[in-house]
Amino acid sequence: PGSLSWATPAPAPSATSVAAAAAVTIPQATLVTVTGSTTITSFSTVGWTAGAHLTLLFSGAPLVAAYDPILAPAGTKLAGSVDFQAAADSILGLVFDGTNWQETFRKVA
Repeated sequence: PGSLSWATPAPAPSATSVAAAAAVTIPQATLVTVTGSTTITSFSTVGWTAGAHLTLLFSGAPLVAAYDPILAPAGTKLAGSVDFQAAADSILGLVFDGTNWQETFRKVA
């Protein structure tokens, strides 16, 4: 059979923060606090390698919209194509598949 290979992301700062926006540029970090309440339709993929994991901690209450190929060709694929309505202290886990961010878990506060 085939073999498994694992991508190792470049070392990243342990934590940082970004403001919620329609298109959010995610810095290279393992934990990102998302501030504000603007609806998020996509997260950037620039600079990320397949297999990278990201944990988002929300301090505000933005809606993270499920993947829409018309709005964001490379987007965020949420479990069951269900939007994520964050609240303060909500957490969203993502993994980058090389094209899209895929949800791995969610915890709503």
